[in-house]
Amino acid sequence: MELEGVFKIKNLTSVDNQFTCQIDLNFSHSLFDGHFRNYPIVPGVVELYILKKIIMSAVKNENISLESIDKVKFVNPIFENELSFAVNVQIENASNNNNLKVKASFTSLNNKMFMSFNGLYKLY
Repeated sequence: MELEGVFKIKNLTSVDNQFTCQIDLNFSHSLFDGHFRNYPIVPGVVELYILKKIIMSAVKNENISLESIDKVKFVNPIFENELSFAVNVQIENASNNNNLKVKASFTSLNNKMFMSFNGLYKLY
């Protein structure tokens, strides 16, 4: 399934190694027909894909891959009434310069936690 048009990254800003942005969702996309019809939610794998796209934009490199996940918690589902949410990402170089330690959180605009993530990405 192509994810083009499912979401938009808006207002990506950075201070040191902290990045924030807003994600706008398009619940009319066909992805949500099967997940779940008449009760759409954002699949966890799509949340991880959104995070990867944010990291690619933040580090200005499209050649990255997820190497490992130390912890990921999908605390609350992102339902259709959540058309936008906030993302906070902290990126640090790991011991190897090609590795990035990433901590991230997805929260509603009124601070309801959706996902928290700690893991390692590799730059190529």
